[in-house]
Amino acid sequence: MVDWVEIDFGRAYSIDADTFAVERVKKRASINSIILRKTNTISKRGMSDSNTSFGIVSEKGLVRINKRIASEILSNRAMDYIQRTGQWPPHMSLKRVLISGDVELNFAPMQHDIFALRLSAEMVDGDPFEFLIGLNQYEGQEEVS
Repeated sequence: MVDWVEIDFGRAYSIDADTFAVERVKKRASINSIILRKTNTISKRGMSDSNTSFGIVSEKGLVRINKRIASEILSNRAMDYIQRTGQWPPHMSLKRVLISGDVELNFAPMQHDIFALRLSAEMVDGDPFEFLIGLNQYEGQEEVS
């Protein structure tokens, strides 16, 4: 099985599927990682705007996805990470408890990129808030390399 796929973008970052580590893409990215590709555009006023597009790395290359799909994938991966480690994933915090009882988390891998991740009662097999408050805080390094 292929572990890496070549990706050649000027400025892109990957979010690792297993560790939630964020790294600058340097010509290749690991399978199943989420890619945030950054592009700059110049407005009519001469102002520079940064745009982000999203993708997921498959064995055949990069598959473009939208932010909503990226958030759904990251929600499921957050649950996998939590169940495996017993701690909060890096770059993640509680945003709010919804009326439905679901919990919304902020996942902020970089300053201007924030994802709203949703954890439901079905995902945690119980009350999501109670589930989350029992977790240990993330203890690793959170710097983007």
